Amino acid sequence: MCPVRDPLVSIVIPVRDGGGFLAAAIASVCGQSVDDLEVIVVDDGSTDGSFDVAASHPDGRTRAVRQAATGAAAARNHGARLARGEWLAFLDADDLWVPDKLRLQLKAVGQSPAATMAFGHVQEFLSPEFAATGEHQAIPRLLPGYSVVTMLLRRKNFAATGGFDERLMTGEFADWYDRGRTAGFEPLLLPDTLTFRRIHAGNLHRRRRADSQGYPAVLKAILDRRRRLGGAA
Repeated sequence: MCPVRDPLVSIVIPVRDGGGFLAAAIASVCGQSVDDLEVIVVDDGSTDGSFDVAASHPDGRTRAVRQAATGAAAARNHGARLARGEWLAFLDADDLWVPDKLRLQLKAVGQSPAATMAFGHVQEFLSPEFAATGEHQAIPRLLPGYSVVTMLLRRKNFAATGGFDERLMTGEFADWYDRGRTAGFEPLLLPDTLTFRRIHAGNLHRRRRADSQGYPAVLKAILDRRRRLGGAA
């Protein structure tokens, strides 16, 4: 029997009670113009059937695993440990990728030997069921995507950082990114919009809570780390 070849890219999707959006997120990954990939959905203690959505997905490149409700950082780390691809990427269960996301990034890092990780821009959009209520009046933004949902990097480099800090319930990517830059990882920001971030009632609540509780502690930890290393605050 011939050995099974490892995929080029592994994509990890953490989910907790995001079953209503998860199928679309998986479809946006499985519809990539780069098809040499695997999708690992890590169910973080969902109670809404999210695991069943992932486990029943018809694309054979998708697999679903469960863990206790320990947070997105732990879910992403869990998926990364199971990953077999040379490259690693992450997507949230309520967001979407453009079809050429991986192709554009792989091409860019291939042409930029100094780049260790690639990012792109994020376009926010109102989830249809939320937009219909008229509750959210802000205009969706186009954001520079130094974000976990646009990142692509080699799996061995992610592993070398020790992954995301699982003690953090919010701001874990900001903490990881600072550690990655301290380790010498060079980012490349593509001008392209690569991810569509869904705005809905659930993530607006989480965002407000993170802004008020989580991020100040993360920013303090980053500043303390830079001072210890003798860098500029």
